[in-house]
Amino acid sequence: MRKIPLTQGKFAIVDKEDVWLVGYNWCYTTYGYAARWECGKIVFMHRMILERKLGHSNFEDTDHVNRDGIDNRKANLRPATHAQNLGNRGKQKNNTSSSFLLVFLARYFSSLVIAIDFSAAMLCLIYPVRTDATISKIKNAVRYLFIICPPLSFLLFLKP
Repeated sequence: MRKIPLTQGKFAIVDKEDVWLVGYNWCYTTYGYAARWECGKIVFMHRMILERKLGHSNFEDTDHVNRDGIDNRKANLRPATHAQNLGNRGKQKNNTSSSFLLVFLARYFSSLVIAIDFSAAMLCLIYPVRTDATISKIKNAVRYLFIICPPLSFLLFLKP
């Protein structure tokens, strides 16, 4: 394991055979990745490492298994589709009402939104939030994967 310096006092973690990357000027992005500019385009360190490991660039996204965008060891990187990459993200910042990943309070709707992701579709249930009891009832229903109170509305998004 080696550390490559980034801007903002951060360091990217790479395997010792990837120490050749130290020859570039890397920065720490606002999204938490190691990147550099080349010919007016952004080049991500994790992408360079995975392309070199696989010997090709025929993959949509690179997924960090442990969700640490500057841990670029080969064991932590895997090729993924965009949907698979999104499936490995953490809890949303606006999820203040639940420990579940795809539950969040939509303040502009004054509603609690529960998104249930299936392999072929995503179901979004929208509940009006009037009291703490409503939030508690919904959270308990989701915890047991059984919806007790009917939603105000629902949306079904079919995946391509």
